[in-house]
Amino acid sequence: MKLFISTLLLIVCFTGLSAQTAEEAKAKAIKDAAMKADTGWTTSGALGFDLSGLGLFNPKQGAGGNRFGIGLVTGLNANYKGGKTFWSNQLDIRLGAQRVVVAVTEPVPTTRKDFVKNLDLLRFNSRFGYLISGDKLFAAIDLVAETLLMPLYPGNTIQPVTPGDKPQAKFLNPLTVDIAPGIAYNPNAQFSFFFSPVATRYILVADEDINKLYIHISEQSLTGSNYFLGLGSKLRAGYTNKFLKDRIAANSALSLYSNYLQGPQNVDVLWTNNLDVQIFKGLSLSLLGELFYDNDVNVQIDRNNNGIFGEKALNEFAPAASITGSFMLKYSRIF
Repeated sequence: MKLFISTLLLIVCFTGLSAQTAEEAKAKAIKDAAMKADTGWTTSGALGFDLSGLGLFNPKQGAGGNRFGIGLVTGLNANYKGGKTFWSNQLDIRLGAQRVVVAVTEPVPTTRKDFVKNLDLLRFNSRFGYLISGDKLFAAIDLVAETLLMPLYPGNTIQPVTPGDKPQAKFLNPLTVDIAPGIAYNPNAQFSFFFSPVATRYILVADEDINKLYIHISEQSLTGSNYFLGLGSKLRAGYTNKFLKDRIAANSALSLYSNYLQGPQNVDVLWTNNLDVQIFKGLSLSLLGELFYDNDVNVQIDRNNNGIFGEKALNEFAPAASITGSFMLKYSRIF
């Protein structure tokens, strides 16, 4: 009898262990299948285009004047996930210009229609990570490169107004590059965090004529150097999510940088927010808001409130908070 009971208990235990092992194997197979389905390259993108115009001939009093504006916002993403690695890449292009009447003083006083720049940004971000603990903690390296595309002349025009005017900025002048090795923590599909204790920031103005204007790097007029090199710590946090059956997509990214050489009192900030609302298939409304501050980068300031940014006087360029806001229709899909 005792032998029978012992044998029965062994059979029950073995059956329970087998069932548990089978359940664990099934769960592992489901997890492996999900990971396999989520590997490889995924790409996405959106194109926003803005066109506005107004034409008047012999306008009535108070009607205003002719106007023509054009804008472009593009975001492209290419991400890879496989095994213990991930590689995310993002390219942002923002352009905007408006044709207005500008005053020309040389060689004779007159007026001319020129395009005034409203928006110009080319930014590339790339991050590579290798899993080091669990399934959320990665050793990673982060790269950010930023410049502009169109030339900039005094008065914010994209071509000279007065003979002899030299560009104040152009493609790759200035060029800002951040390289930061560190730790990436991705707790879920919505949040991401990155920290580097040894982040390098490099700002270069290679063109000698533009460099001699001393308007891009805050201490350039004191040193005469055409570059800035900083070493500090960098923290980046990101949030992305979709709502209402993927009809609304929200993205927010905050980057903080502290230069060891300047002390902790100066913290550079880049906070970018995007909200895409799908109106119907292929057409969405995009809202953009961005806050930028870098203690080592000059921005254009309208000190006399005349509506003109970045005039020729040196004191019109200084470190300050720069805010960008826009809304635009995008011919794309949220995916």
